[in-house]
Amino acid sequence: MAIGSNMSATVFSTLATSSQPQMLVAGVLYISPPPGDEEETIAYAMMDALRMYARAHGGAAVEGRDCYLSDDTVLRPDAAYLTPERAQLAGFHVRGVPDVAIEILSAGTAHFDRSSKLPAYLAAGAREVWLVDPSIETVTVVRGHVEFDEGLSVRFGEPIPSEVIDIGRANLAPRPTR
Repeated sequence: MAIGSNMSATVFSTLATSSQPQMLVAGVLYISPPPGDEEETIAYAMMDALRMYARAHGGAAVEGRDCYLSDDTVLRPDAAYLTPERAQLAGFHVRGVPDVAIEILSAGTAHFDRSSKLPAYLAAGAREVWLVDPSIETVTVVRGHVEFDEGLSVRFGEPIPSEVIDIGRANLAPRPTR
């Protein structure tokens, strides 16, 4: 949900914290629904894999931190990875774009993640954006040098086709039975 416009990243940084994720895209403040249990379970699995990779190969695994992409765009990926050469950008927040940004799609966020966040990450220079869709149990890897419809999709449990990191298979929990 869009709240206001013409906001700078400096003003955004002064906002009070909220239980609902707040992001800034091209000066427009957005508030997203908080993640559900399924999205959080998948985010934890992704973070575990990123942390193990970072321990073995260097770099920084980032969870729940704002990424200041420009003077008017601040995004918060569900998970992210910075290569060893760029790991120093991680701190209280990330001062730039992550090499890999991971977004867990939900009914409440899928449109925003695809139509606003994905182009913003790519425009800022992200090498890859992973769109994890629990509803169809896929991970789509979109590389910075291709359009979204050319992303590479794999099913949960298959190797993730990343050019940046090799975390192996998408060992994500299947959807819970209802």
